[in-house]
Amino acid sequence: AMGSRHDFFGCYDHAADAGLVHVADHHVAPGKKLWTWGDHEFGHAWNRNLTDDDGPYVELMAGVYTDNQPDFSFIQPYETKTFVQCWYPIQRIGPATLANEQAAVRLSVEAGFGHVGVAVTGAFPAATVRLERGSELLVERRADLAPGAPLLFEVPLPPGTVDAELRLRVLASDGRTLVDQVP
Repeated sequence: AMGSRHDFFGCYDHAADAGLVHVADHHVAPGKKLWTWGDHEFGHAWNRNLTDDDGPYVELMAGVYTDNQPDFSFIQPYETKTFVQCWYPIQRIGPATLANEQAAVRLSVEAGFGHVGVAVTGAFPAATVRLERGSELLVERRADLAPGAPLLFEVPLPPGTVDAELRLRVLASDGRTLVDQVP
């Protein structure tokens, strides 16, 4: 994911309806990639060694202080490097279109409907999910959000609406913004 300007990336297995999200400051952790042994006999041998019978070995990798993982630089005497990264699973929402340490969301437009998915990393009772188009509120839904219980719903959209016009906000019960996908 060369040149990523976002603080998250992830993967999603549509057959399993589950995925993984990585969140870290992209200035500190610019390295992001999906890695496999390849589709040749050498790669097939590693697949047999590293996996069951459900498909090839694929690894999601993240690196800090470098755009490639691993970083082979050295730490100087008395030098300290620190970083924070967060990995968490998501399910049923599809590939995340935005994520942070509190939540991952999915927003897509298809056949005149907005499809919304929200997965959270902690319990957020009485949260509010808002979908807006410009200054127009399309839907506001309250829900008890919790890990392992994603919120999914569809919203009929005005004709001609595209996803780049939509803003998806998830707010905690105290009004604090958990995630804000701005067009």
